[in-house]
Amino acid sequence: SSNATRLEFMTGASEAATTKMKLSSGGDLTVTAGDIIMGTSGKGIDFSATADGGTPHLGEELFDDYEEGTWTPTLWDATTGGNEAGLEYSYGVYTKVGRLCRISSSYKINDETGVTAGNSIRIRDLPFPPQNTTGNDHGGEGTHRNAASNFTEVRPWIARDNGAIVSLVCNAAASTTGWVGFTFTNADTDFSQSFSITYVTT
Repeated sequence: SSNATRLEFMTGASEAATTKMKLSSGGDLTVTAGDIIMGTSGKGIDFSATADGGTPHLGEELFDDYEEGTWTPTLWDATTGGNEAGLEYSYGVYTKVGRLCRISSSYKINDETGVTAGNSIRIRDLPFPPQNTTGNDHGGEGTHRNAASNFTEVRPWIARDNGAIVSLVCNAAASTTGWVGFTFTNADTDFSQSFSITYVTT
């Protein structure tokens, strides 16, 4: 036909069938009821036909994931093994869009018994590990209370080759060394922090 047409998909259970999806003559697909469900992991919407701003990797123009959830941060004195600090509270939320993950957390230390005081604080149990690719290191922002008085900033940092861990780095007033690891010695037993950071996952 030379006239504009469209294809409609109608379904019904015990009720009369109603339109659930429309495909226009121009190729536009409209879902009027229900969700689009990817039945196979790794499948999604392919944007490879669009212009590239850089050099995409194989398969990295496929939007194949979206997720929201919660996670529970834990604080340790080592990357693996080590000793865990006691927390009065610990909360975390995340949103993952494709391979980009945004996490936020709030926690408060109430027991440092057994931790190695001079070791840098490591926050473990991120919802997803970072991708180990050159350039994939990320800094975030945060607020804190009850750190040693000479520390003006305490920020989260995710290193690409350090696993699913947030390290804390700090900038001491009048420091000549710049950003350094934030240790349990630098944190009072009632140290608290809220932070957010965005990073690229595997």
